[in-house]
Amino acid sequence: MIPFYKARIEISLLFGLLALAGCGSTGATAKTRTIVFTRGDVVTAASDRSEKQGRKLGRWLLPPLPVRLQDTSEAFQQGFQAAVSTIDRPGPEIPLEAGPEQFDAWIRSGFQKWLSESVEEVKKCRELLDKVAPGPANEAVVAAALVGLIDEHFDKLFDEIPIPPKLRGDQELIDIYRQQLDRVRLSWLKKSITALVHCVSEASRQKAPIYQQWKHFCAEHAYALDASHRGIKRRVEQAEEQARLQAERISLFGIRPQGPAVCWRPSMGRGPGTKSEIEAANSVDTDRPAEAAEPDVSPRDREYGPVDLKTGVRVSIQSGDSEAFDLAPLHDERTRKKLAACFVKSYTRAQEVTAAIEVSISLSKRGKVESVNLTTADPTQAAYLGPKTESCLAKAFRALRFSSSATGEGSAVNALICMRRAEHDHMLDIETGTAADQDAALEKARDADHNGSL
Repeated sequence: MIPFYKARIEISLLFGLLALAGCGSTGATAKTRTIVFTRGDVVTAASDRSEKQGRKLGRWLLPPLPVRLQDTSEAFQQGFQAAVSTIDRPGPEIPLEAGPEQFDAWIRSGFQKWLSESVEEVKKCRELLDKVAPGPANEAVVAAALVGLIDEHFDKLFDEIPIPPKLRGDQELIDIYRQQLDRVRLSWLKKSITALVHCVSEASRQKAPIYQQWKHFCAEHAYALDASHRGIKRRVEQAEEQARLQAERISLFGIRPQGPAVCWRPSMGRGPGTKSEIEAANSVDTDRPAEAAEPDVSPRDREYGPVDLKTGVRVSIQSGDSEAFDLAPLHDERTRKKLAACFVKSYTRAQEVTAAIEVSISLSKRGKVESVNLTTADPTQAAYLGPKTESCLAKAFRALRFSSSATGEGSAVNALICMRRAEHDHMLDIETGTAADQDAALEKARDADHNGSL
């Protein structure tokens, strides 16, 4: 797997290039006014078109030009031909079957060359179309539509570029790639919608029937792009909110311990998940007797489970509520110590692995353990539990003593147990070091968390 920081740099460089394609003006002028168009404009578009259709441009069929192209100004003719050349220009030949090295080589050679040439064409095209924007309606309407189509064209082209091979298999890097692509697409879509709405505005002022076709054509595209823009904007806002919450979580709890995704999750009821909840949980209730106060637990241990000091194993016990039994014995410190002792019998400190075990404990109505069933929660990612470890864990669970059932009936108690030893020395630094040490440890942990093992 590639270093996380390197992947971030390469993704940023890629999208820096992509953003260039969205540069330039939008085709809107000071005369633009707000036009509210509805789905009705789109539905009636096909029926209002005359039998004489205009030329095909890229993936679209344009309405007929209001006047013949040879009867327009020289500036418009040049802009029109430049737009045709830009949109009809073949997209980059994407090596779909290429490996990481071949794909990188294509990005740095074939794709960059194609993109640089395209950017120059787009810039020239927009400069020519901007000159006719203040001109007669037969040119201004079409010019605005063409500018909108150019941005829509590039939006669709770049959306079709596959995820780089070196990012595949790392969901977090894939998410970063898609988030940056979404941000770039928002810029293209906004420019396209602005230009198309300007087309609708200009066409609405004209009485000739031909302009109604252009109005509906631009409204149809703007309506569809606006829906896409709103969907992408929601994704970007959600990603930004998740990033904010993740940054808050890291500042409170440190980097999530390594291991399968099923472990160390933030919403499993192990502790508060926001800054205000943490502060409330760590505050002391002055109305309670001092002996009733909860022991001092660090936010990290509260979130991910405490570390057994003797073995150095972090033990997380996640269970739902039980109407029949008080599950305090399952979460007791003595239970954690027994589970940690089982773990270290099979894995040395040098083996940086995570065990993820789903346990089902069948209890009688008197709270006696009748049977214990253990399974590996994520066999593809979690450490293998040999017979020796399973026997030790089952023995620890069978030794638990629960109070009698509150419902008068026996039932099963289910829990997820995650254990990890050797959370890297820098994890201990985060918990016990000075402020400067913690900052340095946090940087090491970020890379280790993406290059780590089970």
